[in-house]
Amino acid sequence: MPQSIIVVNALPVQWNDSSLGCPQPGQVYLQVVTPGYLVTLSAEGKEYNVHTDLNGVAVVCAQEALTTGYRVVLAVGDVYFEYHTDQQRMILCEEPTE
Repeated sequence: MPQSIIVVNALPVQWNDSSLGCPQPGQVYLQVVTPGYLVTLSAEGKEYNVHTDLNGVAVVCAQEALTTGYRVVLAVGDVYFEYHTDQQRMILCEEPTE
């Protein structure tokens, strides 16, 4: 059991279905937009992504693959907003990389 678990980040997301972004082979999921969070936890030097909905369901994707997407930076005056995308959603990054 890890001695400490640190919440690195918690970002609000809109999952495309009730699988919360972690579909399992042979399972059927409701095809509805499901609001929740992408939570990054750190324990014993490793990071884990936990996908949640707003009803207390949480899953850890066993294998997360590299995802094709975009880094979008928008500026309003001197204020910058950074978003990361895949083919289905866009997530605001609370801590921009640049």
